[in-house]
Amino acid sequence: MKKALPFLLLLASAACKKSADSPAINDTRIQSWAVPGSISETYEYDSKNRLTKATYSGYDQNTLYTYTDSMVTERIYKTSTGAATYTFIYKLNNKGLAVSRVDTAVADDAFNYEYNTDGYLTRNEEIQPSTGHVWSDYRSHYTNNVLDSTSLYRQNVWTLGYYYQYYTDKINSLENPNYGCAFLGRQFRLPEKMVVRWSPTFTDTTRYSYNFDAKQNISQQMTLSPGATVPQTVNYTYR
Repeated sequence: MKKALPFLLLLASAACKKSADSPAINDTRIQSWAVPGSISETYEYDSKNRLTKATYSGYDQNTLYTYTDSMVTERIYKTSTGAATYTFIYKLNNKGLAVSRVDTAVADDAFNYEYNTDGYLTRNEEIQPSTGHVWSDYRSHYTNNVLDSTSLYRQNVWTLGYYYQYYTDKINSLENPNYGCAFLGRQFRLPEKMVVRWSPTFTDTTRYSYNFDAKQNISQQMTLSPGATVPQTVNYTYR
């Protein structure tokens, strides 16, 4: 499932901090996103505003979601044949947040998730359960629930960092809850303005700009990736 995505941005000290009058969560639901002339995705929800189906256009894939009190099942299948390609099982804690994910077709591989007390994702690690070996470990750091930076560790060695800067006068209508995926927690409360990715061998920057509709939801996201001269535009609609 597409997530209006990623991790990225400038020096942690330059990342904007949340103030007491920062905007609250936008409680709306995304209907669709589309790259003009290319791929798109449309969403369906149940009576509890949980995502139940993602229908793709431009590639041969759809996704179904089913729920119990303790588990979410995500099934990805080929539209052309109906054949399942992946099935992911998320186990939930007593707050309804995913604490682990397994791929039913892949043995001895799992993802674990951790959150702060307000439900913001603080850790996402891929492990080998039989040995406890950690393949990758993303650790996110917040100031007043605004994400400052994310660090990637491999075998407990720092490998890559992401530093974030935001537009502080708007809310981010592209957060997980607005996709009906509140079980994945929150992370980007404010719209990203710039993300700097930094490692021992390189640094690059991704820049974002937006247009907003009459309800102040993001109607267009323009992403200027490193090395690109023209941003990629994604259009969004809402229920």
